[in-house]
Amino acid sequence: MRRARARFAGISVQPSIPSGHSTFRPDGRLLAIGLAMLLLGAVFWLKIDLARCRSRIEPEVASVETPQNLQLPEVAEEPLLPLRDNGVRIAPTRSGDIEGLSNSRPRMRELLELAIRTRTIGIASAELSGKSAALMGDQPEPGTFRLISPVGRIVESVRPAFRWQSMTGVVGYTV
Repeated sequence: MRRARARFAGISVQPSIPSGHSTFRPDGRLLAIGLAMLLLGAVFWLKIDLARCRSRIEPEVASVETPQNLQLPEVAEEPLLPLRDNGVRIAPTRSGDIEGLSNSRPRMRELLELAIRTRTIGIASAELSGKSAALMGDQPEPGTFRLISPVGRIVESVRPAFRWQSMTGVVGYTV
């Protein structure tokens, strides 16, 4: 111990008074390096977690069988303008075909297809006008009335509006 005192006897130390604030100031580069390390650690952790999740999901996806010859039920096309003639449904489809004409004669099929596609009837209006009778039948029966509209037209409505010449003394009509 004497030796230690003798050795340090020549060194003088000035007493210091604490000032209340720290003299340690961290370098800005040190802070940036620390934040970069923290960010890299978070990215690495997320990558490992994502790989772990994929390894659990992929076997489940691979186990789902894909049918090779999948037969879907055929869905009937919705007709654009359905008509019903003596219980037979005649209508153009969106693909351009006309269903319900397979049992018709070839000439009748041609005329019907043309009328449905062009929405016109190729009959002279003189033939449509009929005779002077109120109805286009043979002889008008008692209590018949004259139809005003629609006459000589294709009506596209499911519930067409009829107009006729009213009869005197009639309370109601049945169409």
